[in-house]
Amino acid sequence: MAASLLESPFLSNRQLFSTTHHSFQPQKPIPMYYCVPFSRSSSACPLRLCAVGENVDSLALPPLAKVVAEDSVQDNRVSLERSKDRRKVVKLAWEKLVRWSRYWRSKAKTDVLERTKKVVVLGGGSFGTAIAAHVAHRKAELEINMLVRDPEVCRSINESHCNCKYFPEHKLPENVIATTDAKAALLCADFCFHAVPVQFSSSFLKGIADYVDPGLPFISLSKGALKNVLAIAAGIVEGLNLGNNSMAALVAQGCSEIRWLGTKMGAKSTTLTGLSGTGDIMLTCFVNLSRNRTVGVRLGSGEKLDDILNSMNQVAEGVSTAGAVITLAQKYKVKMPVLTAVARIIDNELTPAKAVYELMNLPQVEEV
Repeated sequence: MAASLLESPFLSNRQLFSTTHHSFQPQKPIPMYYCVPFSRSSSACPLRLCAVGENVDSLALPPLAKVVAEDSVQDNRVSLERSKDRRKVVKLAWEKLVRWSRYWRSKAKTDVLERTKKVVVLGGGSFGTAIAAHVAHRKAELEINMLVRDPEVCRSINESHCNCKYFPEHKLPENVIATTDAKAALLCADFCFHAVPVQFSSSFLKGIADYVDPGLPFISLSKGALKNVLAIAAGIVEGLNLGNNSMAALVAQGCSEIRWLGTKMGAKSTTLTGLSGTGDIMLTCFVNLSRNRTVGVRLGSGEKLDDILNSMNQVAEGVSTAGAVITLAQKYKVKMPVLTAVARIIDNELTPAKAVYELMNLPQVEEV
C-alpha cells in the first residue's frame, strides 16, 4: 500500500489510467482542434481552425497582404457607395429647396412697386434711414420722403445725401428727400413707414394726424414693446462677466417670457419664433452695436444709469419701455421674472448683482 502511494500515477505512455484499471472508456476518439495563423511570419493575422494531425503546410493559406488588401478594397467600395448615396440625397434636397424658393418668388411678385410713386418714412433715426435707402434702391423713379424733426439732419440728407447724425459715411440714394413739414411729406403718399421709437409714437402721431389720409396704409417698423428690455438683461450678464452658460440661460428664459405675453395678447407663437421675433432678439442681445445691450453692459460694470444715458446720442428704447412691459404682464396675468428684474434695476430698486442672485433662486417652470 505504501509502495503504491509513492508510485507515479502516470504510466509510461503518459496516461493517467491504464485501460485495464478504469471502468470508463470513451466509445470513439474526441477530435481536438487548434488555431494556426494564415501567415506564420506574423502574429497579428487571421487565424484558421485546424484538426489535430492535419498538415498545416498543405493548407491553402492565402498571403496576409492579399487578405488585407481584399478587405480594404471591399471597405472602400462600401464607403464609396455610401458617399455616393449621401451626396445624391443632399443634391436632391438642395434642388428641391431651389425649386421651392423659385415658386414662392414667382408667387410673391406683384405690381405694387410699379404702381407706387411716393413713400413716406416717419423718423430720421438709424432704422428709418436704413429703410428709406433700401426702398429707394428698389426703384429709381420712386420718391422717398423722410419726415424728420432735426433741421440739421434734414439739411445733410438734402445737401450731402447722408444722415450726418447716424450714417455720416453712408451715401443715400438721390431719390431720398428729407423734410420737417408733415403736410408736404404726407401729401399724395402711397405708403407710410412708421419708424419712430414706440415711446414717442403717441405724441408724434398726434402731431401729424391732421395731414394723414384715412386710407393711407401704415407699415409699422417701431421696435421697443419687449426684445430691447431683454437686451439690457443680456448686457448686464456680460457686464458682470457671468459667462456664456448664464447668458444662454437668461436669453432662453427671456424668449419664453416674451412668447408667453405675446400669445396671451393674441400674437402667433410662430411669428415670435421667426426672423422678426427670435432673429431680432438674438441680434439685439448678442451684437456689440446694440444700444440696449450696451446700456446693460455698462450697468453690469457698475455705471449709473443717468451717466450712461447722458453719454449716448441714440435712444435705448428698453429703458423707457421696461415699466410698460411689466404693466402689460400684470394686465394679462403673465409672470415675467427676467424682464421684471430689468425694470427694477432701471428704477434703481435693485442692483444688477442682487437681481441675478434672486433670479437664480426662482423655480424653473415651463410657463408662468
